[in-house]
Amino acid sequence: MHPYAFDEIRHTELATARRTVVMVVDVQERFREYVTPEVPVLLRVARRLTGSPQDAEDAVQETLFRAYRAIDRFDGRHPRAWLLTILRNATSNLHRRKRPQLVDSPEELLQVPAAGPDGRTGTEERV
Repeated sequence: MHPYAFDEIRHTELATARRTVVMVVDVQERFREYVTPEVPVLLRVARRLTGSPQDAEDAVQETLFRAYRAIDRFDGRHPRAWLLTILRNATSNLHRRKRPQLVDSPEELLQVPAAGPDGRTGTEERV
């Protein structure tokens, strides 16, 4: 091997590593610029879509993960619409994966949630 060939290979590897670092920093900056400000909106919408704070957090976490993976393909226009589309798809997938809840007794089937005059929910027996 020519003595300068090693330097050339090393230079190519260093250039590739620098480009990779620049790309990661760019992804993080774009994520911080476009996604981070929309997280409260995502949480609010996810709570409405799922009806459960835990499911909402799961949906938002999945949305943020998908957005991070796709931020390099995002054109920078309308970040809220882009994120809400991802959220809608993530929520739909979470619902699809969720298994039906089993009941312990037949009496549980007779219990339906009801809202009282003060807006609180409780259970009310169906007659």
